[in-house]
Amino acid sequence: MLIGRELLQEICERVAQGSDADVSVCERDGSVVASSRRSELGRRDAAAAEIVAGNADATEIPPVAPGASAYCAQAIEVDGERPMCVVVTGPLESARRLGAIVKHWVISLLRSAKAEAEHERILEQSEQRFRDVAESAGDWIWEMDADLRFTYESPRFFEIFPVAPERIIGKT
Repeated sequence: MLIGRELLQEICERVAQGSDADVSVCERDGSVVASSRRSELGRRDAAAAEIVAGNADATEIPPVAPGASAYCAQAIEVDGERPMCVVVTGPLESARRLGAIVKHWVISLLRSAKAEAEHERILEQSEQRFRDVAESAGDWIWEMDADLRFTYESPRFFEIFPVAPERIIGKT
């Protein structure tokens, strides 16, 4: 999961705050991973599992008795994937509106987390290319940080000079 459960929990609690609705987020198998009603955590919601599986886009169940809550579940979809589902119980119009707020918030966070993960992947690839060049070079290459401390020495340096890396790395 790209978003931590603590953050999802905070979203559910904030969105439900001041309303007469309960807000939950379910993951792929329909288990509730965050909820404004903490007693729901860990419970499996079959309708949410069907939505995340792609068998439905949303499910709405109107209140069955006066004063009862409606049930509204909506897919959270990002880049063609459905990693989660939001479930809101409360007055139907309120449930729809609060569900849309949670969806928007979670989708924004998921996109941001995906972009950050992609950036990290690209950075790791770039660093690996640098290491490959450094290790295959006939000379030695080093890298220093802003405080002029050695952060990298190519293996060739240690072949030429018989010193342990810990005597160099981190030193000025």
